[in-house]
Amino acid sequence: MDKSNSKSHEDFFARFIKFTIWSCVAVTILLAALWFFLIR
Repeated sequence: MDKSNSKSHEDFFARFIKFTIWSCVAVTILLAALWFFLIR
C-alpha cells in the first residue's frame, strides 16, 4: 500500500516538474519575443 502510494506520488512530482520547466521555457520565449518586437 505504502510503496504504490509513493510511486504514484513520484510520478505526479515528475509530471509537475516537467510542467514547471515547460512553463518557464514558454514564459522566457514569450518575454524574449515581446522584448524583440518592442525594441525593433
